[in-house]
Amino acid sequence: WSVGYVFGNVFERCKLDAIQRKRRLFQQDYNKEKEEDMYPNFTLRENDYVLGKHKIGGNAQAITAQGWLHHTSFLWDYQQENMAYLSLPQKRPEYRGDRTHDDFLVKLKKVYGSHEEEEDEESAKRAFFYHVKCACQDSFDVKEVTVKDALDVVEKELGGMQAWLHGKCCARII
Repeated sequence: WSVGYVFGNVFERCKLDAIQRKRRLFQQDYNKEKEEDMYPNFTLRENDYVLGKHKIGGNAQAITAQGWLHHTSFLWDYQQENMAYLSLPQKRPEYRGDRTHDDFLVKLKKVYGSHEEEEDEESAKRAFFYHVKCACQDSFDVKEVTVKDALDVVEKELGGMQAWLHGKCCARII
C-alpha cells in the first residue's frame, strides 16, 4: 500500500463531493476554473499529509515482528485560539519555513465542510469518514468491529497495548 494510493482516493472523493455540492448550490455563479485552487491535491510531503501547501494531519508508524501499526490524525476542526499556545518548533519540515501554525495548517472542515448555513455540517464530516472507509476497503480486507472488540483482539492476541508497545516502538500508554 502507499499513502497516496489510499488517502489520495479519500481526498479525490471528497473533492468530487464538494464540487458537486458547490455546483448544485451556486449553479450559474460557479467558477469551474477555480476548482484546483479550492480543492488542492493531497500529497505526502516530508512525512506530512498536505493539501497543496497546508498540513492536514499527523501520522506515526510502528513496525515490529508481531505487526504493523499506522496511526493518522486528520485535522477536521480545532479551536483557533489554542494555536496561540504553540510555538514555532525548532525541528520542522523545510516546506513549512517560518510559517505560523495558522498559516501552515488547514482544517479539513474549511476545505470540505459546509459553506452554507442551510447545509448540515455533520453530513460533510460523515461523508469524509465514509470516503476514508471506502478507500480502506478498496485497499485492505476491512472488518468493522466495535472499539471493545478491537481492544479484546489486542489483549488476547498481542498481550495488550502496553505489552505490544513496550520496548518495540518506544511508545507508552499513560
